[in-house]
Amino acid sequence: MNSNTLELRVCTYNILHGEFVKDNISEIGKDIADMGAVIAGIQEVDMGTSRVKDANSLAEIAKGAGYEHYTFAKAIDYRGGGYGTAILSKYPIVSAEVMPLTAEGLEGRTLCHAVIDIDGFKLDFFNTHTSYEAKAPRAKQMLEIAAETAKCSHFVLTGDFNTDDFSEFEVIAGSKLLNNGQYLSFYQAPSAIDNIVVSENISFGESGMPETKHSDHYPIFTDIKITL
Repeated sequence: MNSNTLELRVCTYNILHGEFVKDNISEIGKDIADMGAVIAGIQEVDMGTSRVKDANSLAEIAKGAGYEHYTFAKAIDYRGGGYGTAILSKYPIVSAEVMPLTAEGLEGRTLCHAVIDIDGFKLDFFNTHTSYEAKAPRAKQMLEIAAETAKCSHFVLTGDFNTDDFSEFEVIAGSKLLNNGQYLSFYQAPSAIDNIVVSENISFGESGMPETKHSDHYPIFTDIKITL
């Protein structure tokens, strides 16, 4: 980091609760570290559910990555534990909160917000997984997300947004979208539903989509340059 800019790599990764790696969910963390991402937004995380044999999946993912800092955002109660999203970071998480999103009777959805200390700079990092069932509840969720990002001078938003109608992101004022259709991350039925969104004072550098085969989604990473 110099006095004017900060550069780092972030990623988004829908892991299908570790179904493809079973008891070796630490492989997800290795994927994140191998692509060089120092902050990751992760979707479809099981914590303490019978489906993952009551495991602390996020702790195992963090161990695989070699990162110490993480926070879980439960969206619903599920099989004796919780199911939702998470943020994993190489840098300290100063604070974290979970905000419920409007679901209109559909599966519960949340927005995870972590403030991350990167060598003294505080970055607002958000992660979410919006509704797949219908556009109407997702539109309300996008507005709620936009209200939160609008409070931040610099933000990164990752997620499985369950839409490749990129006009839905226009409500997030002053933002830039990484994936405009070039990254078809849901490889069983290729689509561009996974994305990384940043505030206007952040620019994208190198980006990519490693074909890990550890989930039904590929992760997507990008280098970001933050103008301070």
